[in-house]
Amino acid sequence: MPRLRKRVEEGIKEEAIAWALKHPIDYHWRKHFNIPFGSKEHLNATFLEQQLWYEENKYVEELKDSIEIDADGNVSVKEVVDEKKIAKDADSLMDNLDDL
Repeated sequence: MPRLRKRVEEGIKEEAIAWALKHPIDYHWRKHFNIPFGSKEHLNATFLEQQLWYEENKYVEELKDSIEIDADGNVSVKEVVDEKKIAKDADSLMDNLDDL
């Protein structure tokens, strides 16, 4: 009996890992909200809900570096500086100094 139990436990573990690898958004969604695999809440969730949650979080993370929040809670977008473009424009101006 102990061998059968061990094989069943190993099979369950392999299936859980395979599911997480095949459905990474589902895995992260469950982990974030502390929802057990196979629970009613998990089974009632839709892929669309999970995908929207994921995309929103990804978008907010990307925006964190480009917004400022002042002491009053007002949100503004930081000026985005394209350093490569500035360097290219400066080089071009320097190259054309004689033409000025």
